[in-house]
Amino acid sequence: MELIFEITLLVFALGSAIATFAGAQKNSPTRQRRTDK
Repeated sequence: MELIFEITLLVFALGSAIATFAGAQKNSPTRQRRTDK
């Protein structure tokens, strides 16, 4: 049961990190464009 919890936590953390990284890439150009306008 502990192993399942650790795997779930690892997958959740990994997915969160990927989402944050992808979000940062998408938001950076948008923020720059808004600042230019």
